[in-house]
This record gives sequence, structure tokens and C-alpha cells, in this order.
Amino acid sequence: MRMEDQDLARLGRCLNGVPVLAVPTGSEAARIGLRRGDVVIAVNGVLTPDELVFNYARSLRDDALELEVVREGVTLRFVLGWEKVHQFDPMMLLDEVVASRFDVAF
Repeated sequence: MRMEDQDLARLGRCLNGVPVLAVPTGSEAARIGLRRGDVVIAVNGVLTPDELVFNYARSLRDDALELEVVREGVTLRFVLGWEKVHQFDPMMLLDEVVASRFDVAF
């Protein structure tokens, strides 16, 4: 059953995180395994209760990106080292997550 965006927003608030509303096919977010309905609860070790903190946290590291997400009650951790990912743009990945939340492009 697909949750509506408003329900995902409510889930994000309950989990004190930022919900993923969409993951474009072929995107870096899709490649690492993020899914619609995931809730990002931390970026680079910083809890992300809202978009402001989310954006701050993504700027803290330049060697890797660490994401903690809750999916169906389970916390998952994704770590991407830039040297391991060919032509990976970390800001693009996080922009995809933020854009999916607001249905806008950066």
C-alpha cells in the first residue's frame, strides 16, 4: 500500500526526520538504495529533524556521506566514500532528497 505524501510527512515528524517522497529512477539516491517512504534521521552523524539541519549536516564532510534512514521500523546506514563512487556528486544526491520532499528542482 502506497502512503500519501501527507502521511509520509506525518511519519517524518513522528520519527524526527525528513521523509523521502520520491526517488527518481537512475538517480544517485536510487543507486544507493533509498526508497520513497524512507525517513532520513541523520546525515553525517547529525540528527536531522528538519530541512534546515539536514542542509547543514550535509556540508560537514568532504570525504564521505553518511545517511541513517528508517525503513519499515528498521534503521539502515548508508556510507559513501567519494573515492569509491565514480563521478558521484554528494550534493546532487541530497538535493534529490530535498527536491523530492518539495517537488522542486535545484
